[in-house]
Amino acid sequence: MGDSQVAGVGIPAGSPVPLLLGSASRDARYVENPDHFDMDRRQRGSIPFGHGIHFCLGAALARAEARIALAELLPHVRAMRVTQKPTWNLSLTVRGPVTCKMEFEPASPRPGSGCCWARAHRSHTAAGVA
Repeated sequence: MGDSQVAGVGIPAGSPVPLLLGSASRDARYVENPDHFDMDRRQRGSIPFGHGIHFCLGAALARAEARIALAELLPHVRAMRVTQKPTWNLSLTVRGPVTCKMEFEPASPRPGSGCCWARAHRSHTAAGVA
């Protein structure tokens, strides 16, 4: 195979070309506002969990864990605030936050729920929430 070009950049034959998986689904030509986290984003060809025979075996578990965690957490929280700028993994192959310190404002307890969690604690903090 001879020399190639990708997006107008010349690549000499035999040159190593690393694949940066951390940039998957972050191309602004295909993803509107790729640097913004949007849980409701609908896009075709999303590949954070891979594709085809390389699809992540843990994808269904990761999605289920996130869905269950949010379903359990959100009814008890009135507001969430990031209290410190997140730190990011600087690896070329995996992109994501290492820490994201947050403060949670408890929701008011529902009458008759017997829940004292929200009354007993005015705010909670968590580290490592991604």
